[in-house]
Amino acid sequence: MGFFLGFKIVARNYRRFFLKTKKGRLYGILLFLPVLIVFIKQIFSGFQQQTDQFWPQIILGLYFTILLPIAALLVATSIIAEEIEDKTLTYILTSPLNKKAFLAGKFFIYLLYLILMTLLSIFLSSLINFQAVMFSSFQLKIILRVMFAALLAITAYGGLFLAMSALNPRRAVVIGFIYIFGWESIVQYMPGLTQKFTLAHYVKSLLPYSLDNKAGGLKSFLFFELTPTPFWQSLLTLLLLAAIFIILALLIFNKKEITLGEGD
Repeated sequence: MGFFLGFKIVARNYRRFFLKTKKGRLYGILLFLPVLIVFIKQIFSGFQQQTDQFWPQIILGLYFTILLPIAALLVATSIIAEEIEDKTLTYILTSPLNKKAFLAGKFFIYLLYLILMTLLSIFLSSLINFQAVMFSSFQLKIILRVMFAALLAITAYGGLFLAMSALNPRRAVVIGFIYIFGWESIVQYMPGLTQKFTLAHYVKSLLPYSLDNKAGGLKSFLFFELTPTPFWQSLLTLLLLAAIFIILALLIFNKKEITLGEGD
């Protein structure tokens, strides 16, 4: 079976599966946690328009340092792990279905749902926080930049963790958590060139940051010690890395013999 036909079949079969699973619903709850936090804050403040630093400092930090990397990790690693748990991986590897098409199709659908939930969450949390102010040209431009950065973050992190899962599905989650809360949580705040060895650096460089007290960007602890890479360079870097990771995952999955024992 050809790649594109297999991709289409897998994507069609899994397009509703993700939302029906407990994991899919859990990811939705996880990603909408910032919306709940902002809503509760608004209840106690009498639903006043919020122009303080709560959203960029707390909510933006929650999205980009914790929720998005973790959601991308759990979703990307579940793609192969689910088949191991359900004891369907052997059938997939021995069926006429193109193995690369299976992995690419399922990853595409899972990633698409994750991106849509994330963008909706960011939109709602910012709308509840800023209310009518959000629709000013200045504020709307900032929110759209944040949403765009989130889209690239999920794609790049998802590709990285998919490659980890294809290489070692049993330990991918642990390695991913070490990367997020070990390597990135330290290196991204180190001054100089070192921070460029993290995905977080390029994601933050896409955000409408403000490194001083001048207007024109967000002020957040996310940008502490940030030596930003130019926007277009960051964009191309993330796209290139995502493509490399995804292609690498497809090649590994296509060649490597993965047995059910790896899920034990």
